[in-house]
Amino acid sequence: MSVEKVSTEYDASTGTWTQTGFEEDKLVIRHDADVSASLEYAKQLRNSDEYSKQGIKSGFWHVAELPMTIVLQLKKIGVDIFAPRCTAKEIVAGLYKINAENFLTTTKRV
Repeated sequence: MSVEKVSTEYDASTGTWTQTGFEEDKLVIRHDADVSASLEYAKQLRNSDEYSKQGIKSGFWHVAELPMTIVLQLKKIGVDIFAPRCTAKEIVAGLYKINAENFLTTTKRV
């Protein structure tokens, strides 16, 4: 069965395409984005030992580079990165659970 598209919208602030449609009398909402730039940026940071060291020394450690489509996938499995009590460990575990560990910016254990 194919999806009957109702609308397609682009959000330039997040780089996310949202398609809305119907499939077998169910509303289907799909989010797509080109995440290649985020993947490349995360890889560069992950391969820089100095970047992690400087962040930790400054009291701020950049653990992951998350495009909005990944944030939405994490939310689907119960990891809300915007929740006040969400920890870096939960985010990292969630990334592994959805097979998105390439968005990590460090090789160190969090």
